[in-house]
Amino acid sequence: MGIKSNYNKRNIMKIKMTASILVLALSLGAAELRVKPEEAVICAPPQEKKAAEELQSHLQLITGRKLPIVNEKELPEKKYVFHIGKIPPGASTEFKPEEARWDITPDTAYFYGDKSGGTQNAVYDFLESELGVRWPELDDIAYRKQNPVILKTGKKTWIPTLRIRSLRWDSANRNEAEKVWRTRMRFGGHDQPLYGHAFMTWWNRYGKKHPEYFALNSLGTRAPAPRAGDNRDNPAAYQGKTACAIKMCVSSPELIKQVIANWDKKKRYINLCENDSPPMEYCRCPECRKLDTAKDGENFERHVTDRYINFANRVAAEARQYNPDVRVVLYAYNETEQVPRREQIGRNLTIGIVPTVFDLPGTGALLQSWQEKGLTECFWRPNQHHYFNTGLLPFGFEKHFYDIIQLACQHHAIGFDYDMPSGNVTTRFSDYVLAKTLQDPSKPFEYWEKHYLASFGNAADEIGEYYRYWRTNWTKRIHPNLKNILIKGKYFNFVRGIMWDPAPYFKEADFDRTDAILKKALQKQLEPEERKRVEALVTANQHARLICRAATRKTDEDSAALLKFREDHKLELIPAVEKAWGDVTGVGRVSNFKDFTPPYLVTDLFWFFKLDPQDAGLKEGWQKSDFRALCKWGEFMPTNNFWETPHSHYQYPSKEMRQKTARYDGIAWYALALSLAKVPKDWKEREIYLYFGAVDESCRVYVNGKEAGTRLYQKADDWTTPFTIRIDPYLDWSKATQLIVVRVEDKAGMGGIWKRVWLVSK
Repeated sequence: MGIKSNYNKRNIMKIKMTASILVLALSLGAAELRVKPEEAVICAPPQEKKAAEELQSHLQLITGRKLPIVNEKELPEKKYVFHIGKIPPGASTEFKPEEARWDITPDTAYFYGDKSGGTQNAVYDFLESELGVRWPELDDIAYRKQNPVILKTGKKTWIPTLRIRSLRWDSANRNEAEKVWRTRMRFGGHDQPLYGHAFMTWWNRYGKKHPEYFALNSLGTRAPAPRAGDNRDNPAAYQGKTACAIKMCVSSPELIKQVIANWDKKKRYINLCENDSPPMEYCRCPECRKLDTAKDGENFERHVTDRYINFANRVAAEARQYNPDVRVVLYAYNETEQVPRREQIGRNLTIGIVPTVFDLPGTGALLQSWQEKGLTECFWRPNQHHYFNTGLLPFGFEKHFYDIIQLACQHHAIGFDYDMPSGNVTTRFSDYVLAKTLQDPSKPFEYWEKHYLASFGNAADEIGEYYRYWRTNWTKRIHPNLKNILIKGKYFNFVRGIMWDPAPYFKEADFDRTDAILKKALQKQLEPEERKRVEALVTANQHARLICRAATRKTDEDSAALLKFREDHKLELIPAVEKAWGDVTGVGRVSNFKDFTPPYLVTDLFWFFKLDPQDAGLKEGWQKSDFRALCKWGEFMPTNNFWETPHSHYQYPSKEMRQKTARYDGIAWYALALSLAKVPKDWKEREIYLYFGAVDESCRVYVNGKEAGTRLYQKADDWTTPFTIRIDPYLDWSKATQLIVVRVEDKAGMGGIWKRVWLVSK
């Protein structure tokens, strides 16, 4: 027993000694360095200037000192050297695509990698991983001040797993800040498929000699359909350039031969993504129709996936004669989004999925259906992601889009090409998580969440609570209704679908709770930039509350409060995305009425209407007409469009009057019986005006038979601009109804009261 006891003691001592040696070894392997900026330099060749400058600028922020950049020949002695683009002695010179490496030694730091941006990515990885730098948004760098810089010896490698990592920016809005942010977030790719509408130049190149390449369209011709300016030509994509939107005859053997002839055999990918044009332009020739699998009663144009998969498989079969590893790229887009019913997806096909589903179950089902049909490689290219990422409300969907990336990766996704981020405060976290997940999808959501929250310093916990609140709101209220929201918003416009009816998704209590959370965050000890980020969220949350109030309650007071908030905080008064909602917040309206006091009363849409081609009205005293006389006019005209073009779905004017006004230039009269019951009683003490949105061209306004004012067409844009006519001196408060008569004179072009008339006061 004693011997056993001694044996155990010796073994315990050995274990302790071994553990001590291990700890020592680990500590020696990751020794702490203190690098003073005045005792350090950056060494870089000319081709790595950008990477060197990025390291220099960030170290300057962190330390307060600017390290010099020198070349190899200028290296001073006894300085710590940050080597940019230099491979350390003994290191491998073989790199995987885009691979980035950095190596911290006691006297030198090395940043190097693959020629496709590896060195620069090594710098960014070092700044993030070692020094805690974050880029939470454009032109915003979060960092911890330290001098000297504390480093740990060791090596690290970053190798991207995704071959496409992209956010597609609106080229019109592209600026240097956006480019820099993309680079810092490590967007890019390698071995990327060729994609995008492949045949946009083909008609101009081959139309005359080879019409057989092109679709037999709905007009029975193999040519671009002459519908320039028609919505069916997708002018949003091609501005009416129908030659760019023509579709192809995918059954044509000659088309396949031309595709193979045009293919650069040195490249791995062949792009077959169809042009963007309306479904009616799919080829109607008998051979293409044989490839379809339309069900009974189904229009073939709704599902043409089989013909395109057949086309791609045949192209791939021909191309394999030159390169067995060739990949043929095809979009699953609109009428080809759903899987083929008959065809199997060949092993050489790469599918760019352009989804119209955004809920998680629908996304998973779509991806699974493609995989079951033989999918081996795809990329996720959501065409309407910007519909989610352009709002001004805290939607809480950052985890949702993270989960979509995970789903796609599970179904052979090689990359992602998203629509542009918004840059709005409410979606910065979502943009960040999206970008970082593309950088490394293996990390859990919580990792990237913590990564982002680090930019808020001591308020990280509170800001995390804030985002979790809205994420719960997304899970409970929004995501279960996502399909209906997209339908309501039309064309998959999520933000518009929300804003047309925000009441089910955002409550006053939500903003009470989140305002309280942010208030706690502001009570923390924060650096100036950290406080600025929290304050931006506070402003955004207050702004979102006012947006929801205005859109839900629809009162002039709420709309005016929202407008004033935007003015006070120097925000865009009417954001571009809000214009697409149809002024549901009323800000557009109240901004027009900013010189007046709420409420603002819109008059009736339909006014009495009478043509006066002989200019007899004034002589006959139409301006003094009573209500009975107005009724005898017998016609009504809407006041939201020209008299030439009243909306076809309106009951008024009559068919006969529409024919008369279709090309009418001259004089016409409008009249309204205005009920004072709709006017607040305190308006008796105010100045009261008629606010005309626009009249084409000139007009005279009469109230109860007396001329109240005149608007003459003098400047070129007078027919488009609003104006007011004061009417309170002419009102008779003893009568329940006031008669408003307007004589409009139009000499050319469109004519009439074509923007609504309001009653306002001050």
